[in-house]
Amino acid sequence: MSNATPAAPGIPPAPPEKKQSFVKRHPVTTVFLILAVLGVCAIGGCAALVNNAVNEVNKSVSTTEDQGRGSAEKKDSGSNAAGSATTKFQDHLKSTGTSQEQAAAGHVTRVQGAGGFAPTVSIHTNYSANTDGMAAATLLADNYAAWKHTDGEDGLISVYSANGDLIGTANF
Repeated sequence: MSNATPAAPGIPPAPPEKKQSFVKRHPVTTVFLILAVLGVCAIGGCAALVNNAVNEVNKSVSTTEDQGRGSAEKKDSGSNAAGSATTKFQDHLKSTGTSQEQAAAGHVTRVQGAGGFAPTVSIHTNYSANTDGMAAATLLADNYAAWKHTDGEDGLISVYSANGDLIGTANF
């Protein structure tokens, strides 16, 4: 026989206890878990949007640079009859410069300019970034400034060595 006592006559046996769900037993934890999942999804979505936006900006910048390079090359090749900026600057130095300035003109490989509100000019040379190159860069920058200032322009001139190091600057 069993030791269980039977229910009293006329009283139904107690129903078995129902287990409460996790949500009812732990409402704060449930809310926290839901917010954490939503937060991770939102961060992942934002990261994807930012990544797409950065990729689009990079594409547009590289396209603009490529177009700018193409138009600059076209300008240089199309204006050879009138003379490119490099040729014009070298001719100016050779006709009006001292012997040092004329020698420096022979080292100019490219002159690039960007006009507009604050024009900038980049003079590229075949100098190394040593003391002689820096002295010649000063001559080139100052002469370009004097030459362009006569046209009523104001801006910044940067002179670069053969490996792209900045070796001199001047304002015009």
